Amino acid sequence: MPKRKGIPITVRALVQRINRALAKEDQKVRSTRGRNGAYYLINAERNVVITEPGHLDLEALGRELGVLDRFEYVVDGEAL
Repeated sequence: MPKRKGIPITVRALVQRINRALAKEDQKVRSTRGRNGAYYLINAERNVVITEPGHLDLEALGRELGVLDRFEYVVDGEAL
């Protein structure tokens, strides 16, 4: 597999960055149980699901919020 150029960011680090950015809007990213959990967005104040599990693209959301730079890319935590 060819190496990608840029800085690898783990999914866990990306989720933490997104949660810090969404804290202002009382939102959080959560995952379903299990090793390959699907991610979803909740309203933390009301504990209401905003997006259904599996319908949240973390990389796209991170770029939209500005917490993931163009030279960073997301890898699985064990791929590092």
